[in-house]
Amino acid sequence: MQRSRQPKDPPVKNLVALAVLVILSSGCASLTRQPEPPRIAVASLQFVSMEMFEQRYRVGLRLQNPNNFDLPLSGLEFTLSLNDTPFASGVSPEAVTLPRFGEAAMSVEVTSNLFKLLEQAQAINRAGAEAVRYRIHGSVAVSEFAIRLPFDTSGEVRLSPH
Repeated sequence: MQRSRQPKDPPVKNLVALAVLVILSSGCASLTRQPEPPRIAVASLQFVSMEMFEQRYRVGLRLQNPNNFDLPLSGLEFTLSLNDTPFASGVSPEAVTLPRFGEAAMSVEVTSNLFKLLEQAQAINRAGAEAVRYRIHGSVAVSEFAIRLPFDTSGEVRLSPH
């Protein structure tokens, strides 16, 4: 009696199985990519209104995406500090998609109070400062990833001569 031999799995089946594993693992890896936070800088600051104890300003922001993929933002919150002192804070529900390795501009209204404004004016006047240091820090909501990314940027704005 002769035994029937079953052929071993051909190498093609093994290659197909390996290819499927590679495709699935690379697909999962792209789903778990962690985006880098956008770079956010102050581009402008405009006075909007003044009440008895609070002022409103419009802050122009420049947002840059350092990622190799679009970054859909669904809002942001931040605090603006001048010369190491918190000055104003703002939030925006504005949705914007930052293109891969691209940038966008947006403006956000912020609120400050009279005491912070007076404190800043006195500090600048006492120091005879030619420039004002700023820091903007907060977070953006990234809709595609359902996460918040923190950001923290510092810079300096030269004051125009009187």
